[in-house]
Amino acid sequence: MAVERVFLCHRSTDSSFVIEVARHLRPCFDDVFYYEDHQKRSRNDANGSGAFGLTNFDEEINRQLAACDALVAFVGEGFADSNWCLRELRAGIEYEKQIIVVLLPDANGEPTTIPEEVFAEARGCTRITPSPEDAPYDIAKEIVRRVQCSVGGG
Repeated sequence: MAVERVFLCHRSTDSSFVIEVARHLRPCFDDVFYYEDHQKRSRNDANGSGAFGLTNFDEEINRQLAACDALVAFVGEGFADSNWCLRELRAGIEYEKQIIVVLLPDANGEPTTIPEEVFAEARGCTRITPSPEDAPYDIAKEIVRRVQCSVGGG
């Protein structure tokens, strides 16, 4: 099974970094979904209004989670306190998606620590622990490698 669609789960405080990683992932997948891209897409919607309510956004998140092949959770400080992030992660688990967890460095350069119970249900998840020196390209490359390995591609 080829992985074609990837959902990026993250806190807004990590947006600029995630957007840069997404830029490097785009050539590797048919679709890379993340919140900021949804905002851009909604501005270019059919009626041109660019407005989307919470209900529409919630529906879009659910649609994207159901359609994706893999969920990549960028876990930075405060991830475990975000209802949206936890909801997206739990939905990925419920939909039996491949889960890849990227443990972002905290303010001291150490991998973000997370309560283990947050990921207890995602037993088979793959974890990536980048160093503070790793560029978004390096992390994107590792995500692609892990996705390919999990589907038998190498």
